[in-house]
Order: sequence, then structure tokens, then C-alpha cells
Amino acid sequence: MAYEALGKGRSNTDVPLLCFCRGIGLPHEDGCSVGRRFSAARGAGDWLSVEPRPPVSNHFHLFGPVHLLILTSVLAIAIALSKASRQNRTSARWIRYCLGTLLALNELAWYGYRLHFEGFRFPEGLPLQLCDLTLWLTVLALFTLNPLSFETAYFAGLGGSGMALLTPDLWAPLASYPTIYFFATHGMVVACLLMLIWSKQATPRPGSPWRVFGMLNAYAAMIAIFDAVFKTNYMYLGNKPAGASIMDFLGPWPFYLLWCEVVALIIFWLLWLPVRDSSPTPVKSVNAKLVEKSQ
Repeated sequence: MAYEALGKGRSNTDVPLLCFCRGIGLPHEDGCSVGRRFSAARGAGDWLSVEPRPPVSNHFHLFGPVHLLILTSVLAIAIALSKASRQNRTSARWIRYCLGTLLALNELAWYGYRLHFEGFRFPEGLPLQLCDLTLWLTVLALFTLNPLSFETAYFAGLGGSGMALLTPDLWAPLASYPTIYFFATHGMVVACLLMLIWSKQATPRPGSPWRVFGMLNAYAAMIAIFDAVFKTNYMYLGNKPAGASIMDFLGPWPFYLLWCEVVALIIFWLLWLPVRDSSPTPVKSVNAKLVEKSQ
């Protein structure tokens, strides 16, 4: 979810307007936080230390036992949280607050880790990827149940984090902090958003796919201006990632950007289908119903 840096790695499915990131590993020099070189200080433990290396299949197998265990655990946690949140108003509120705090602290710890090993780098070291935005919107939705924050996090965050969990591109060892952080962050975002949906505390409103799509395009336009001024490549608006990605099949610039818009809309509508018949009541009103039921 955040920057495809050491641990959020090579965003091989990074749809420009959605930053549907997957991958973890050592950055290459292409594109904002994707691609910065990190080297852990000597003396750091192996689980913290990451040196540049090519991908090695013996660390992680796609849909292998470890991968399936992670995916199953995320769903199981989401179900357990949803069930606990339906008990009463107090438990629902405190579960949201605890999850929001945990997600925020986890991300701040990652900022500290990057700052320690990389230092502050401007302009390419900023948390401007849409994955960063959606992570903090998820935190905001957990604390406030704000409808727009939840909808944006649901479509952009769930789409991106879900894709990251399904198709991770791991370059760091499995038992390393960047890899653990990668799965913990993406898994927490997915579990939290599913919990809000399944516990009926939040639901996208009618027209939300188009509304979020328009907002994200507006955000991408602002990032494009930043890219042009500072010669960065946030959201891959100027160049495709150096590594293999879905964009390799979408033609040259700027045509791949247009096709990525189509891909984004398809993902949005796929996410809309299972919730389209949900109550159109605003998120806060849905929570009020939960309160009445608990009383």
C-alpha cells in the first residue's frame, strides 16, 4: 500500500490512477519511492537487513502453503472482527479505534525504518502514491466512519491491497521486516475494510464508483503537476516501471494511461457488484442502526 520501496517494492501492477501496488523488494531507480536504493546498516539483524538481490523463488511460492495461509488468515481475521463488531456499540467502536491506531502506528514505524536506513529524500521520497493516501483514508474511516473516506478506501484500497496480497512480487527474504510489513499492512487494510462492510458499519453509497473514480483522477492530475515540476514519476504517470508489469501489455505512453483507466473502472465495478444492493443509507446512519440494535 504505500510506496513501493524497500518492502513495498516493485509495483508490478501499479495502475497509475489507483496505485494498485503489489510487490516488495529492493527499489530500482524508476519512479518516486519505487526505486530507491536501501542498504541496512552493518550490524543490524538479518530480519532487518536487506541487500540488493535478484528475486529468488525459494523465499516465497505464489499460492504455496505460506501464501495460502496468509490469505486464509486475512479472511479469518476479517470474519472474526466482523462478528465481534456486531455484538454491541461499544465493542464495534473500540475495535475500530484499535485497528485504526494499529494501522497508523504500523505505518509510522515503516516511515521511521525508511528514514533510518535511507534518510530524507526530496522529491522522490514522499508518501504521495495513492496507496499511501488510501491507507490513511482507511485509518480515517475506522475512526470516523466518514462516507467519502470509506468509499475511496474501499475501491482504491481494497482493490490495490487485495491485488498486492494475491500477486506479491517479493524480493526481500520472507523472514525480514520489509516482507512482514508488506503482508501486515496490506492484510490489515483488507481485513479492516471487509470488517466495516460485513459488520454493516459502512457501505458504499449509490454512484460511489464514479465518484471515487473522478476523485482519483483529480488526485492524479495534481500528482502529474508535481511530477512535471520535480521530474519524478509518482503513480507511473510519466514512464512505465522498469520491471515487468501489466502496463507492458497496454501500449506506449500515453496510451497505457488510458487503458489503465479502463482497468480501474473494471476493478471498481467488480468491487461494486457485491455491495450494490446494500442499504444506500449513509455510513453514519448505518452505524446509528447498529447502535439502536445494541440498545
